[in-house]
Amino acid sequence: MNRKAPLYTAACFSAAGFWAVYCLCMPLYNLLHWCILIIGALVAGIIGGYIAKKRLPPEPVSTGNAALDSLIREGAETHAFMLRTAEGISSPKAKDAVMKLASLTKQIFDDLLRDPGDERPVRRFAGYFLPAAKKLLRTYSELQHAPGEHAQTTCRRIEGALSAMIPAWQKQLDALFANEALDIETDISVLETMLKREGLSAPDLEPDTESKEGVQ
Repeated sequence: MNRKAPLYTAACFSAAGFWAVYCLCMPLYNLLHWCILIIGALVAGIIGGYIAKKRLPPEPVSTGNAALDSLIREGAETHAFMLRTAEGISSPKAKDAVMKLASLTKQIFDDLLRDPGDERPVRRFAGYFLPAAKKLLRTYSELQHAPGEHAQTTCRRIEGALSAMIPAWQKQLDALFANEALDIETDISVLETMLKREGLSAPDLEPDTESKEGVQ
């Protein structure tokens, strides 16, 4: 796919939209009006292209190692998913936790790209924590605006779980920077225990039938 094509399209639509709105709402009697129109259309096009660029899927990375490429792609997709999800979160506490997790996720996989020797610990980390985080975020997005005490209680529990994940992400990143082995099993065990205690383990989040029935 030509990654520049969507950028050009977005820029053209933004510029054309500004042009049409200005022509409908503002006068075009003299040179000044035309200058404002042209400059405004250019600015709108630049902004539209910039926004489209931010929304593009991650550019594929090729290291020559298919398994490593797949892992790096998973990290990039998770980072993009976290950013998209954060945009739709209204709770400042939850949004802040997701943005911190997104930043740490990017740093972890940037380190892996620089040092492929870290593949094993990152793979172990990604194998549990990334699916767990995405599961929680999907559930939170579905329930955050749902009426009913059950839905809101679940959201508060998820906020706590996301905040609790941040130290594990940071610990993994610190270990990579120090080139130390990280016994992630302890972190996984602690997180699993907490999620079960809060009713947020994987079976409890399958596909939210109880939550949806409670809010209907």
